Amino acid sequence: MNHLRSLLGIVSWVGLLGIVAGLTIVLTARQTDRNDRSPELPLAAAENVDPSDAIHTDVDSSPPSTAVPDWPQRYGANRRATIDWSLGDPQLEVHGPRIFWEANVGTGYGSPVTSQGNVIQLHRVEDSEVLTCYDALSGQIRWEYRYATTFRCQFDYSSGPSGSPVIDGNYVYVVGGQHQVFCLGLTDGKLCWQRDLGAEYSLDDLDFAVGACPLIVDQMLIYNLGAEIKQAGIVALDCATGETIWTATDHSAGYCSPIAANIHGQPFVFVMTNRGLVSLDPLSGIVDWELEHHPHSDLSYNSVSPTVVDDLVLAITGPGPGALCVRVNADRSYSVNWKDRRVLDSQFNTLITHGNDVIGFTAKRQGGSRLRCIDIRSGDLRWESDCDLGRGQGLRFNSTLLLTGENGHLATIKLGADGPTKTVVTDTPVLDSPLYTSPAVFDRFIYVKNEHRLVCFEIIP
Repeated sequence: MNHLRSLLGIVSWVGLLGIVAGLTIVLTARQTDRNDRSPELPLAAAENVDPSDAIHTDVDSSPPSTAVPDWPQRYGANRRATIDWSLGDPQLEVHGPRIFWEANVGTGYGSPVTSQGNVIQLHRVEDSEVLTCYDALSGQIRWEYRYATTFRCQFDYSSGPSGSPVIDGNYVYVVGGQHQVFCLGLTDGKLCWQRDLGAEYSLDDLDFAVGACPLIVDQMLIYNLGAEIKQAGIVALDCATGETIWTATDHSAGYCSPIAANIHGQPFVFVMTNRGLVSLDPLSGIVDWELEHHPHSDLSYNSVSPTVVDDLVLAITGPGPGALCVRVNADRSYSVNWKDRRVLDSQFNTLITHGNDVIGFTAKRQGGSRLRCIDIRSGDLRWESDCDLGRGQGLRFNSTLLLTGENGHLATIKLGADGPTKTVVTDTPVLDSPLYTSPAVFDRFIYVKNEHRLVCFEIIP
């Protein structure tokens, strides 16, 4: 991502602007019956697929553990890349974990998601984007949904798709690489509704495939669309019908996913657009404030999703502006808590929370990328790891980090009160490079995708 010419050369995050005049909020009526999902004409029908594309290894009939948590969206249910539960911490040996099953897949930097025993992956095969639903334990394909795409990335990166699905109850929502939006049934892949926002808003001049993931709040799908001229930088769609509820800002799109939080007893949504950090009321779409924080080079984009700890919001853009932490006040205003250009300047990576700590990878520059932990309250560097994963991704399992490296390695780092106590890195890659997607979790397994394979690893024996 040092390349300023890539979806992953995307440089990311938040900064300081002030309230922008001329904000347009468009409110539309919402249907009250959210169970009435009348499907429109599909671009393609869901298919029941012969599972021959799944490659099985050592699949047994062990049932999932009780109270299995879902990973229904990129970075997990809370979008903080954390999972705390009683099954235990992941175990890793240098030779790598056992492959439980694997499947051939198409291109794209989107991450898998899991819910109700399903693993769903968005990927591209030739001129179609494909949403595939697998059985989480066997790898058998349950259904697929395909639609056409014409996008071609002009740089040396994938032509997408780069977004990840979001599962809410019995429905799956997905944004394609050209701003196509779909709502499908989780059990059968049947289309409930669709909108081609790229065509509606004439968003056809894309440098990279769309990478932002939508957020569901109060039965609304909130999404960083980036339709600047039409004052639809951020949109909210009715989850039941796809109708527009409100639009806000004149910002272009970042490659970041919004995050929801309840602060001072009030609902907030924080969106990292390509201009900076936006705070808004998700119920009305009214913007509280905007902070300019973005890279200044051509073809560089904000691409790190913000994270929240208590009343503190952290936004990262790297290399360049670095980290900005703001405190949200009870009257919905903000105050700058601290800024630092160097302490953490992630480019497109996961931010992982652990109490008051935030863990992430620095940008790739001379000397490579580093895994660092900072105190969100002060911005102080707490510790730095020597494990060489490049600009990795990952999550926290209780008190253990499980990380993927951009060159295909896996690693675990046991966290103690003062920093890492034990680090294990596989001696060879478990997947071919490049590996830019973040992992998903179900039961004792993780699911990891590169440009050719989706692999289910058993990480809690």
